[in-house]
Amino acid sequence: MNRIGLAALAAGSLSFALPAIAQPTATDLGVLPGTFGATASGLSANGRVVVGFCPTQPSPTASFRRGFVWSDGEMSDVGRLAPWHDFTGVTAISGDGFFAFGHSGLLYDGYFLSFHWTQSAGMQTLSPPIRYLNAIASTVSDDGRFFAGSARVRGSGEWEPFRWVPVTGFEAIELPPGTLEASVSDMSADGSVLVGGGYWSDRRRGFRWTQDGGHEEIGQLQGALGLELTSADDACDVIVGNAYLASGGREPIIWTPRLGTRPLGVPPGFDEPRAEVVSGNGSVIGGSALIPASSTRTAVLWLPSVGMVEAKPYLEGLGADLSGWELLAIGDLSRDGTTLVANGMKDGQKRSVLIRDIPIPPRCSVDLDGDFAVTVFDFLAFQNLFDAGDPAADFDGDGEFTIFDFLAFSNAFDLGCS
Repeated sequence: MNRIGLAALAAGSLSFALPAIAQPTATDLGVLPGTFGATASGLSANGRVVVGFCPTQPSPTASFRRGFVWSDGEMSDVGRLAPWHDFTGVTAISGDGFFAFGHSGLLYDGYFLSFHWTQSAGMQTLSPPIRYLNAIASTVSDDGRFFAGSARVRGSGEWEPFRWVPVTGFEAIELPPGTLEASVSDMSADGSVLVGGGYWSDRRRGFRWTQDGGHEEIGQLQGALGLELTSADDACDVIVGNAYLASGGREPIIWTPRLGTRPLGVPPGFDEPRAEVVSGNGSVIGGSALIPASSTRTAVLWLPSVGMVEAKPYLEGLGADLSGWELLAIGDLSRDGTTLVANGMKDGQKRSVLIRDIPIPPRCSVDLDGDFAVTVFDFLAFQNLFDAGDPAADFDGDGEFTIFDFLAFSNAFDLGCS
């Protein structure tokens, strides 16, 4: 069943009241000297530090890179682990922005070493155990004490997920036998839960892993051929990603322990939307979508009480100055969603922009399935909550579960989230 976005349900133009606050500000991160653009890959939870890479060749397809850490208006080159390395990527940053993680190596040899970086100590090699040929870090805990990623097994060449912990170092994450191309995409703030995916049982599947319980497979979207998980909130209790459809396209999804896997609301006018990142508190999702009749992708956001919107016109409507920018994708979000870093084009060059002080609308009370859209599925979610005696179904707030809760929910649903 097609799910109708909030914009399609609301009569007339979308509007909502916001308190008088400062307008969003946009900051061009710039580029490292001698490079040809910048792409952000991570943002600290406090929204102050950005990590990523700058290509060292003018070709848009060039892959030789120098990693950067941006903070307080200054972009710093993290260096490289060896003089002959031609590729350095910074892929993860701790919540406070103090610890950065990435990999350095030879691009065409496929040889990489993970590193840990701080402003004071610079790069330090994180040597993997002998069973690994190389390792790539993709996510880090809030305090920088844990990180996780993917490592290539010596001999077989297969990739398997790992977690690095203090004292013991690298730990392999056990998945079903025969799993291929496994990876970790995100980690909880305290480093105890991982989210990722891999190929097993003839399709791409997602997992949520805990130290005590091991891996739990995340359910597939009904009718889908596979699933990729891209990001999670601080507790890994809100997970976003994309389902692979039989038609060959993808559909953005959201997963929670209570409601499982379900599609995100997508209004008409967007093709091939993809969910890539979610804020630490789970309130904002970022990604990209294809503009119809065009081969160009554009950055999109899912916001409470608003649903899915094209990022640039929405942010400009709030007062952000994005003149000259073409926003292609959301690179990452701060913990509270009020700061984001977007990747796009400016002056014919790939660039990244940091946007701060974004007002976040309040959560829509009738969006009970949390898909950022008001649909019939919210009625089904309300019925399930009511049957379970969940306080969220006490819509009239009288402490009891009666027919009046149904009436209160129905009235709120008719009003929508405007």
